[in-house]
Amino acid sequence: MGGLFAYDIVANFEPLGDAKQANQCPDFVFYVAESLLVVDHQKESCDLQTTLFNHDDAELARIRGRITEISQQCENLKMVPAATKVEGIQEDVSISDEDFCQIVRDLKEYVVRGDIFQVVPSRRFTLPCPSPLAAYKELKQSNPSPYMFYMQDELFTLFGASPESALKYGKDSNQIEIYLSRVLAVAARTLMAASTKTLTAASS
Repeated sequence: MGGLFAYDIVANFEPLGDAKQANQCPDFVFYVAESLLVVDHQKESCDLQTTLFNHDDAELARIRGRITEISQQCENLKMVPAATKVEGIQEDVSISDEDFCQIVRDLKEYVVRGDIFQVVPSRRFTLPCPSPLAAYKELKQSNPSPYMFYMQDELFTLFGASPESALKYGKDSNQIEIYLSRVLAVAARTLMAASTKTLTAASS
């Protein structure tokens, strides 16, 4: 079984009210897979697993045919096309720089007064993402992490990496790269990221 919980699911347990939704992502969704490809990156191996839910001869024959079909597809894998660099794209920001800085200032006052002790302000940047799989491939190369996920649903595609890189040292170049934003999620046609640059500037 695999799936996801959205942060908004907390409203089912705490009296927070319903959050305004601008996307079609559910609060939670899970799948019980009939066929699984389990990839072991350390051993550089891949195991095909299937589950027989209905124990009759016809279903068993169908599952065996499915195993053969997937095995043949694995022998003729297609390479994921490389992501192409796109120029002149303007992102859509849910909160302006000025308003976001004011939110940070207000939250700092709440902390001083003792009203809150921990908070994570965020805003959404939206960009076209014609190929989520190609974008995920780039993410794996730029930020390889212990926990990486890619989930394709009928209505959306979600992927990410945890923990995110803040600093990256290149042994060959002897240079350090600083990341000012963190990739959180990708919907089928949307790239969303939480900016930390403005938060840092407003907090200083």
